Amino acid sequence: MDEENNLSEEEKIEQENLLLQSEIILRGGIIGDSNNIPSEIENQFLKNIIAFENAELKPLDEITGIKRDDYPASNELTDHELDQKLDQIIDVFNKNGIELGLVSDVPNRIVYNYLVKEYLFDSGELYPVGIGGMVIDGCLGDCPSCFQLGFCSSKDDTWSSDELEAEIKRRKEENN
Repeated sequence: MDEENNLSEEEKIEQENLLLQSEIILRGGIIGDSNNIPSEIENQFLKNIIAFENAELKPLDEITGIKRDDYPASNELTDHELDQKLDQIIDVFNKNGIELGLVSDVPNRIVYNYLVKEYLFDSGELYPVGIGGMVIDGCLGDCPSCFQLGFCSSKDDTWSSDELEAEIKRRKEENN
């Protein structure tokens, strides 16, 4: 015990870092080289990893406090009302460490529909995001079913226009 009292603050942090790294490794994590990172920053990073691992999964609406009844279908709203509701959602997201990173040209009505119909209340359980933030980019990597398809240029890196049209047609026929 006397040895522990003789440690400098830096040595105490380094010792704690070793314990935190061990805990992460015991949970199946992999620790990379951290020699170039100041001990204090590494310490906070390791604590964030463990906090994330220990966090309880919750639905996004529970994390943010957003209520389904506060956001009617987009066809019930004027453009101005929809813009206000979308701004409210974005404000709540920002307060909860969530950033909206959708394709910039997507019209607000399409963004609102995506968030209200498909994301806010049906995204499953997530980790509370205050531990490091989250970006909602709307991209699931499935271009043919993407709500941003008409506004996104990334699809051109993966699909030729003929292949994309054929896949969209195939899926429509399959669903009928």
